[in-house]
Amino acid sequence: MTNVLITDNIDSLLAYPLPDVPGLWCVTFRSHNPGMYHQLYANGALVAWTDTTDQRAFLVEAADCPTELTITAVDPAKRTEDLSDHLPISLRRPGWVYRSWILRSVSYPRGSRLEVFDDHATGELDAEPITSMPAWPESLPRFAWGQDVFGRGALGYDGFLAPGLGKGAFGAGMFGFGVDLISTSIPLPEEGMHRIVFRVTTPDGTQVETQLENIRSAPPPLPPDAFYVSNYEPQTGLLTLHIE
Repeated sequence: MTNVLITDNIDSLLAYPLPDVPGLWCVTFRSHNPGMYHQLYANGALVAWTDTTDQRAFLVEAADCPTELTITAVDPAKRTEDLSDHLPISLRRPGWVYRSWILRSVSYPRGSRLEVFDDHATGELDAEPITSMPAWPESLPRFAWGQDVFGRGALGYDGFLAPGLGKGAFGAGMFGFGVDLISTSIPLPEEGMHRIVFRVTTPDGTQVETQLENIRSAPPPLPPDAFYVSNYEPQTGLLTLHIE
C-alpha cells in the first residue's frame, strides 16, 4: 500500500520574485519521484499542482503573512485533491495559522454572513472583520423546518437535504441530524495571544457571537535586512558573517 502523498526525495526548493511581474513568485524544486505529479501547499492549504509529471516549478502570488511552503508527490488521479489531512501535523498546522470548523446552523437565514474578528494580540478587537463569508451560500440547500421535502428523509423525517452520514458534524443539527461545517484558516502574523471572535450577522442586522477562542501565535522571525561575508581567514578557516 502506497502513501497518499510523498514528501521524501524532494529537495532544492527555491522561491524568488519575478522582476517583471510584481507580487508574483516562482517556486522551483527537484524531485526524484518519477511518474508522479506534484502539489504545492502554503501554510498547509493546497494552492497549486503540476500539469505534467516533469514540471518542476509553480507560480504563486505573494502573501502578506509568513508562508511555509510544502511540495508533495502524488498519483495522477489525486493531483487536484486537497490532501492536507495527510500531511505531517507540523506541516499541516504552522504555529501562526489558526484553523477552525464552525457549525453551519440552519437557524441562520439566507443572507447571513459569518465574520471573524481578531485583536492582533493587542487586547482590542478590530472594528472590521479580517474575513467574511456567507453563512448559507445560495448554492447550498437548506433543511430547516418547513424548508425541506416533507417526509423524504431517513425514517420519514424532513431531512432529505441534510448532509449524509460522515459528511458533517454527526448529530449537531436540529432533531439530531448531521450539520455542515464551515472551515476557516486564519493567519496570525503578530506574535502573542490572540482573541478570535466568530460572529454571525443576519440580514436584519442581528449579530450573534458563535465562538470565542484565545490562540497563541508563534510566527517565524523576520528575514534579515542584510546577510553577507565580512571576513575570512584562510589560515584558520574562520568565516565571519554579517547579519542585520
